[in-house]
Amino acid sequence: MIKKIAITAALSLWAGQSMADFQWELGASYLTGDFDSEAGDADIDELVVNGSWYFEPVSTSEGPLGEAKFFDRASSIDVVATDGEIDYDGDDVDISTYGIDTRWVFNREAGWLVDLGYEFDEEDGEETDSFTLGGGKYIFEETLVTLSYTYSDPDNGDDIDAYEVELEHSFELGHSHFKIEAAYEYEDPSEGSDADIFLGRIIYYPRKNLGFGADYERIDEEENFQNWSVFGRWFVTESFAVIAIYRDFEVTHGSEDVDGDAVFVNALVRF
Repeated sequence: MIKKIAITAALSLWAGQSMADFQWELGASYLTGDFDSEAGDADIDELVVNGSWYFEPVSTSEGPLGEAKFFDRASSIDVVATDGEIDYDGDDVDISTYGIDTRWVFNREAGWLVDLGYEFDEEDGEETDSFTLGGGKYIFEETLVTLSYTYSDPDNGDDIDAYEVELEHSFELGHSHFKIEAAYEYEDPSEGSDADIFLGRIIYYPRKNLGFGADYERIDEEENFQNWSVFGRWFVTESFAVIAIYRDFEVTHGSEDVDGDAVFVNALVRF
């Protein structure tokens, strides 16, 4: 459940003097991009706002600041809302998403957890409701495995059952941290072709407040889709972060290819 404003006076590349716990996260993001095909070109612009409330204050004493909730095994409620527009050579399509997810780590020492989620998507007046149920366990101190099931019910089109397994693992090498994430999802529509989805991500943290990473996603079905991204995350202070992402994607449908890229910027504040 693989995928966030303030301007501060003191800028520091090292936020390690006094690690402040937090119980809230608020973020705002903007994405802009374009894609090209033989059928025409299109531009996309999207605004995202999101927030998280944690059942208990999250400690930042262990691991990188960007992985605090992973290391602290935090329970949370997360909400997100997006509003955007795709411009197909002058023909505008509105897109929006509203979602709520909760993760309850009911035994922090043993590492058992439950995930629940709901998402509402609308594109050009067509609506889709999705419901997710999942669970998992920290099988080692810094290794988490989760399994989930998602049922999607679009107004027009096939209902979809999706099953996903995800692995997260963090390790320390010298004075640096690495985080590896991998997931496989199988989508089974009531009619039509099944889909296999593969995702991978690696993040390198040379410092507690600074991280760089890359990820890759591939969807194999009648229409093949793949994208890769590179990104950076900088906690300017222990409570304020900025994130920048560049994404390149390609869709192959028969003999037709669609290529595009996008830039994503995000600001996050904790308190």
